[in-house]
Formats: sequence, structure tokens, C-alpha cells
Amino acid sequence: MSGRHLLVPATVALLVGFGPPERTAPARWAVVVGISDYTHFGDEIGGDLPGAANDARAMADVLVNKWGFAPDRVKLVLDGDATRDRIERELTEWLPSVARSGDLVWFYFAGHGSQAWDLNGDEPDGLDETVCPADVTRGSTDRDILDDEIGAWLGALPTDNVVVVWDKCHARSSTRAVTPFSRPRSLGRDVRRDIARPTEAAAAPAGSAEDPGPAMLEIAAAQADEVAIDAAFADGTGTTYGGAFTTPFVRNLWAAPEEATYEQLFEETRRAMARQRFRQQPAIGDEPLKDRPLFWIEGADALAPGATGTIRILQVVGDDRVILAGGTRADVTTGSVYATDDALLEVVDVGRDRAVARVVAGGGRGAAGAGAGESPNDRARLVAYRYPGAALRVSVTELEPAERATLRDALDDVPSLALVTEPTAFAHLLIRPRSGHRVVLGLDGFPRDSVPASAGAEALAELLRREFGQYQLTELENPARPFVLDFAFRGGGSRFELGDPIAFRVTSEQDGFLTIVDLAPDGTVSVIFPNEYATENRVEAGETTEFPSPQMDLEFQAIEPAGRGVVRAFVTERPMALSFAQGAEAEEAEGVWQALRRAAGPGPIDGSDAIPVTSWGTAAIVYEIGR
Repeated sequence: MSGRHLLVPATVALLVGFGPPERTAPARWAVVVGISDYTHFGDEIGGDLPGAANDARAMADVLVNKWGFAPDRVKLVLDGDATRDRIERELTEWLPSVARSGDLVWFYFAGHGSQAWDLNGDEPDGLDETVCPADVTRGSTDRDILDDEIGAWLGALPTDNVVVVWDKCHARSSTRAVTPFSRPRSLGRDVRRDIARPTEAAAAPAGSAEDPGPAMLEIAAAQADEVAIDAAFADGTGTTYGGAFTTPFVRNLWAAPEEATYEQLFEETRRAMARQRFRQQPAIGDEPLKDRPLFWIEGADALAPGATGTIRILQVVGDDRVILAGGTRADVTTGSVYATDDALLEVVDVGRDRAVARVVAGGGRGAAGAGAGESPNDRARLVAYRYPGAALRVSVTELEPAERATLRDALDDVPSLALVTEPTAFAHLLIRPRSGHRVVLGLDGFPRDSVPASAGAEALAELLRREFGQYQLTELENPARPFVLDFAFRGGGSRFELGDPIAFRVTSEQDGFLTIVDLAPDGTVSVIFPNEYATENRVEAGETTEFPSPQMDLEFQAIEPAGRGVVRAFVTERPMALSFAQGAEAEEAEGVWQALRRAAGPGPIDGSDAIPVTSWGTAAIVYEIGR
């Protein structure tokens, strides 16, 4: 194994020496790997991964159909084809044969991570992190690929414009429960237990610094000591699996404008994961490349991904049908309305990577854009979005039938909260009896909350009402993102201790009326701003609003109950009609939806329940109050 590693740099150097053929302009290249089917493992935890190949397909699709990568410059390697030898060939033979100085190289991997004994003494714990190709085995690490090896292969390329995205892990967690809806992306193998330690293995001396390796931007789905999750997601096509990181990462790639940077993409994804309350924390390297626009290369033709909320038109079918790219991976929903320069298009059918829309105004091929689909720049922009409905599904399969019935009666006033009794049916949350408690698990299998069994069904129902309110507010994103709304706690951060002062900072790119709505840890929905002490909520574009402002004789503090809450800011063209009187009965989260509908105004199609998205912006923060 060590001999193979020693040969790698010489092999790469030889290949690079021949070099790619001359070109007149820099180019973009991608190797995209996704492994759901592991040859020597079965369908068990630590074995096959339902979502990894889906992630890779989604990544390749967004690179080609949003960001204009040439299809023949994206190598998609899936499942059994993604052996160690094949991945090595793509990185040490194909890429060196085509890439040249200044080109962009994008490497994406979705699958298992693991560990191998460290043979060069540069790891404090004596173990190297590895990528697990499809032919990895349980009793040997000979087929594993060290992260260091991939770094050396990519570092030998004649360009320093290299981005690596990992959706894998090597960590384990004893606090995560096994559920039908998530799996860790960590191979079911314990190197210390299953594989004898070679005599040449050695840990790094205490206090020594690890070699950072070649300069390239790395984006990881989780921290080195965390579990990256392969999770089930419900969309318009049913239930599909994908990475807890990659799913929102790809969605944000579809939504990102041309000028977005890697760090902005990363932050949008991190916030999306926090709103969904996934435990894992993604990571991004501190390379200068993170501040560059996405997929930018000096001297290349400008990318034309279109503005946020635009979708590429792939094909015009007859006089009244249009095929759109993206599908559910790009958050396209049935009933949403798009527009070209001279037509309105209503989505009538959605798949995972394509959608069908009918022409509802204009008509004919010209109405959908003459020659649509013949140029990668033919696009339709989102003007009204049909939200799929904030129905929260909770699995109660492990509760006794009598307890299920009592809980269902206690939640009779929340019709959009569905109690699921089929063991394999998709659910956002799972309730499990544990040691005299009822524990609520999230999609990632980690505990979110619990109540004593002795407290009865009403206490559990209250907990689920809070979860439902948070779910509703976190779903209220504007997929068109018509303008930037910078919303944060003053001073940064999102965790507070009881008694800490709390203030907000908001900057909007567009004039409008600012509304801040809080869903506290106990489920109480309240309008923080405007309020009876500050009724003027008009904000000007580019100006920063602080609330409470230093001039106000008003202070907010973190108070009981402790726990996790959501606060969301809206800037709307017209004021949102929500009560803000102190002591008034809290508005239900559903009331926020209705107020937004009224503020957004009438839609472009009579009778449609799609909400116009061009005149309002929103941003949310998940916060935590501790004791």
C-alpha cells in the first residue's frame, strides 16, 4: 500500500508533462462521483446509501443546465463504476489530459468516508481519513483512497482553481438513533477493531501541525468529528433520498445569481440546514478562492446562469407546452408561474430534474420564447410560487394504539399535522418511547426534544404544535430571492443565555415595510417589529435598521422558556397586517402565511393560489436560548 502511494506523484507528473492540447480560452471541468451501491456491502447501516447517486446526478444536472458546463466536460461516475481504479484514472489521467493553467476543476464526491492506519505519521490520532470507492472492502483498506492522495492528484494539475466538495464522513455518533429515513455516510467498519495495525503505522508527535496540502478550496458536508447524513426528503415526486448537505447545496446552486461567491453559497446552505435542524455543521476552507464568484475563471466567457428565480427552457413542445430544467431539485412546484418576455407559463407537472409548463397567456412558440431550448440563455423567471403546503408528518408507529388515539384527539385542531402509523411511510419527525419519556427525533435521527410519559398526550401534543409552528415559518422562504435581505442578531451569533440582551440588524436592498416575527421555544408566535412602541416600520434601500435602536428606551432579553426558536424578517411592498399589541393573543403561524399573501398582492393568474414573489424578501435565523 505504501509503495502504491509513493508512485502517485511520479505518475501524475508524467501525465501532466504531455499536457492537454492548446485551446484559445480557459475551460471548466468536473468529476462528479456518487456511490449508492457498494459492491461488498449490503443494504444495511454503513453499507448502501440510497441518496448518494441521486446527489451526484443532481450535481451534474445543475452544473450543465444552470451553470453552462459543457456536458462532455462533466464526468459522472456512479455506483459500481466508481471503483478506486476508475476514480484514480479520472483524476490522474483524464483531468491532466484536458485541464490547463487557469482552468476550473470541480471534484464532487458523495458516498462513505472511513479511516485507514496512518503510515507517514502526520495524524495525531494515527488514522488517515479516506474516501470509500464502490469496491472498498470490510477487512482491508487497500481499496480506500486517502484524502491526502486525492489532494496530491488534484494538486498536481496545472491550475490552482480547484474546488473539492465532500458529502461523506468518517465519524460515528452514539447519540444518533437508527431510523428508516436517514443513514450516516460512514462505512460500517471499525479500523481499530477490524484491521490489524501495520508495524510502520505511527501517530504524529503531540503538538505537531498537519501538512495543509495543496492550495484548493474544500467544502465539506460536516466537521471532521461529525456524522454526515443521507436523509429522506418529501417532494412533488414522492420521497427521495439525498445528503442533508447536498440537497440544499444543489438547491442553492440553482437559485444563486452569477455574482454569488462560494462563501455566500456555503452560508446559504448552512442556514438552510439549521432551519431544518440538522445536527451536522458543514465546513469551508479558508482559501482566497472562497471569495470569488462561483465557477469564475479569468479570461473565460462570462457565465450566464440567469438571475435568481430563473429556469432554463430546454424545449418547446407544440404551441402550448414548455420543458423547464431543474424540477424538484430546483424547488420547481406544480402551480407555480413563470414568465418570458411575452408569455406566462404555469407548471403542470414536475419531475426530479425536469418540469412541464403550459402557456397560459400569449400563446404559440413565440410566446414561450422564439427558439427556446436552442440557446443555453433561454430562460423563464419565477413570478409566483405555489407553496407545496406546510404539512408536518410525525411517525407514531412505536406508540401504543391507545396513546396514538389520545394524541390524535389532542391535535384535532391542527389538521396539517399528520400522524403516520405505517413504519416505512415518510415522516419529518419520529416519536419513540425511551426510559419513561417520549423522545422526538428529527430527520437525521438525532433527538430534538422529549416529554415525560407521565405528562400525558397533551404535553406531547404541545411539543408537536411548537414543532409545527417552526416548520411553517422555516418553509416560508422566497425562492425567487428578488433582493438581498441581510438579517442578523446585532453582534452576530445565535445562542443566548437567559438575561442576555437581544437586538436585530436588518439591511434591505429594496424599499419596503419591515416585519419581524418570532416563534419562541414554547411555540408562541409574536410580532416583534413593528410594536406599540415603534410603529413606523418603513425601511429604505441600503440603510441598516437596528431594533431596538440605541436611541430607543426599549430592551429585549432572552427569557424563559429555554430552547430553540425561529425569528423571521420580511420586507414587503405593502405592510403585513399582523397584530402587535402587547399582551394580545398570539397569532398562529398560519396567520403569518395569510398576512404575507395579502401583502404580496394578487397573483398573475386568476384563481391560482401561487403567491407573487417579485415584491418581497425574507430571511430567518434559528436561535437557541440556554440556561
